[in-house]
Amino acid sequence: MAGKFERKRFSEINLNDPFFDSLKTDYPALHQALVLCNGSRQKPLMGNGR
Repeated sequence: MAGKFERKRFSEINLNDPFFDSLKTDYPALHQALVLCNGSRQKPLMGNGR
């Protein structure tokens, strides 16, 4: 698995990536936690602002 992973700062992670969709649906509080931890620098993660 060499070369499959890349080290990034949390603030560089695209929280709107489809990878996070099911997590945001299954764990509603996750959206708030991710935005707070990421400094609210991105658009809302879900269209309804949850």
